[in-house]
Amino acid sequence: MMKENVAEVRGMKSFWNQINDYFEQHPYQEVFILAIVGSILGITIEYLVNGDFLIENIWTFLFLNLGFLYQAYRKQKRTKEKKNSVQKK
Repeated sequence: MMKENVAEVRGMKSFWNQINDYFEQHPYQEVFILAIVGSILGITIEYLVNGDFLIENIWTFLFLNLGFLYQAYRKQKRTKEKKNSVQKK
C-alpha cells in the first residue's frame, strides 16, 4: 500500500516537472493560459456574488497581463543570455 502512494507522488512530481519545463520553453503561453483561466474564474465569481459584470475591470486585466508579458519577456531574455554565455566558455 505504501509503495503505491510513493509511486503516485513520483508520478505527480514528474507531471509538475513536465509542466514547468513546458512553461520554461513557452513563457508567453503560460501568461495567456493563466490569464484565460483567471478571467473565467473571476468573471464567474463576480457574476455569482454580485449578479453583474463591470466592463471597467477589463482595464485592470489588461494592465496586469501587460506586466506579466513583460516579465516573461525579461525572463526569456535572461535565459537566452545565460545559455549564450555558457556556450561561449
